[in-house]
Amino acid sequence: MGRNDRDRYVEKIAYQFITKYSSQNNELPYGVIFNKYMTLVHRDVRDFLGEDIGLPHCWYRWGDEVVRYDMPYVSWIHENSGETRVSYVGSLDHIQRNDRILSYAGFRADEFIGTYRGREGMESAIDQVYSNAPFEFQNNFRILRENLKIAKYRNPLSNHVSLVRGLFEEAMDSFPRDEFPGMDIEIEEFESVFNRALDRNLSAEKLQDISESFWFMFCYHLRLHPRCHENVSRRTLEIWNEVLLDSKEDYSMDMERYASYLVDDVEADKTIMDLDSRCRKRFGEIEALLREMHTEGE
Repeated sequence: MGRNDRDRYVEKIAYQFITKYSSQNNELPYGVIFNKYMTLVHRDVRDFLGEDIGLPHCWYRWGDEVVRYDMPYVSWIHENSGETRVSYVGSLDHIQRNDRILSYAGFRADEFIGTYRGREGMESAIDQVYSNAPFEFQNNFRILRENLKIAKYRNPLSNHVSLVRGLFEEAMDSFPRDEFPGMDIEIEEFESVFNRALDRNLSAEKLQDISESFWFMFCYHLRLHPRCHENVSRRTLEIWNEVLLDSKEDYSMDMERYASYLVDDVEADKTIMDLDSRCRKRFGEIEALLREMHTEGE
């Protein structure tokens, strides 16, 4: 199958799913559902039909997802910070019936829509996708994230610290350090801050904030790993590389802020103290700049 054929199949399968879902549910599909279907049908067509439709996709914050930049015929509608829906904005208006790949994808679409309904269905679809995650760490950290989310809404949950500590240690023990050799400093900072937060018995909400900061930064590296993307354009990969430095800077500022909050009369480790020192220095520089601007304006 040539590149142009693969591109056309991806668009046709996307159009087919969005059309079927909208017809059966009287609403556009959520982005997460669309992503999971496209991932699974791509996997199934390859495994059962022996064809590669060339789906542009990568592992990112919420699992395996399509690369939006390389699928301009799909529009992403942000209803609010936690919900996104997708619509088809290309030029297709029908699907040929005598194509075995499209027939199979259509069958899988009907099956998928019927099986993965509601919140529980969505989680089951995510489970199915994560069964093929490149690294064990992704599943272990997902378990940590999910338990923090649950603990945040079950207040008070008296044992959340002991539960979370065990999940955190299991996740970080499985981190593939050899695969991400440039992240040693970020890992050290995260482990120090998160352990300090556990020792201070911080709320599940605060623990979730800290863990999400690390996870989001890590996912900028994850999607660039050779095992974690397929059929992505060179320009898209270049853009992803360009944002790495900014993501690290944002992450460093987060860790500095958390460390500064966690410093108290109880002696902290060197990493925490260094982060706190950097935070104080950064704020000192900002204050000096503001004073200078005020003086110049007089």
